[in-house]
Amino acid sequence: MREMQFDEERLIMYYVNRFVSDLEDYFNIPNDTNEIKYVGKPKSPSRIFYRSSAEHQMMFIALTSYMLAAEEVLMRRIPSSPNYEFYECLNMFGFPIAPIAKARYGLESMLKHYEITEELWSFDEIVALRNAMKVAEPFMNERFLRHMKTWNNGFFAEYITDDIQTKIHRVITEGLQMLYSIHYKYQGLTGSVLTHSDFAEYFPRRFFEQFKKYFSCATDKGTFLEVLHVYDQGNDRWADEMPGQTPKENLLFASIMLYLVMAEQSILDTVPNASNDFHKAF
Repeated sequence: MREMQFDEERLIMYYVNRFVSDLEDYFNIPNDTNEIKYVGKPKSPSRIFYRSSAEHQMMFIALTSYMLAAEEVLMRRIPSSPNYEFYECLNMFGFPIAPIAKARYGLESMLKHYEITEELWSFDEIVALRNAMKVAEPFMNERFLRHMKTWNNGFFAEYITDDIQTKIHRVITEGLQMLYSIHYKYQGLTGSVLTHSDFAEYFPRRFFEQFKKYFSCATDKGTFLEVLHVYDQGNDRWADEMPGQTPKENLLFASIMLYLVMAEQSILDTVPNASNDFHKAF
């Protein structure tokens, strides 16, 4: 995947020329009985995810994410039962009401509800969305919060306090972290990925062969090998070599050895005389 480029100039161009039309293209946006526009179900298919550039798609998701997060935060703060002034204020900014924001499910759930997460297929796309949001969030903070403070002679100014940006940022961050964790695969400090099938293949085929080589000082008890201690002279290794032939095999070997040692200690705590049986079993 090529690296996407996001900066304020590109975002302004998209916001001014495309964002509103892309909203109308992606969502059904009907009016209620009070002529308030609200977000309906997504249309299918939508031009934004089939004919627009990757950068435009990410900026669309980032700007939509900001507005969903901001609506959720403000719907917690502004008294509403219902509050048509608030809905009208949002509509005047150019964004329809998202009824799901009242439920306070969080950003990831809202994006899933509106089928936007279905358009994010890979970890690289989540990283790209995070980068787009780093540009979109301050851009929208300046414009949207100024609109909220000044609309209708400051009707909502008392609710736009200094902490509002932090609260919006928290909703955005929590949502992006959830999306990130869905696609992110932890590979540890080595970058190796160890799967169940890796262990299932390595243990019967390679572990015992490498165990005998690595612990050449093991005592042959006829039906099992016993390693009571390891010392250089009796272990027949010229250097502190690795047991496996690759870094992944070394990790597999070490983790299995750790399990076996802990398993033996745990069993012998309960059944002290089971040492020979334990070794035979393995």
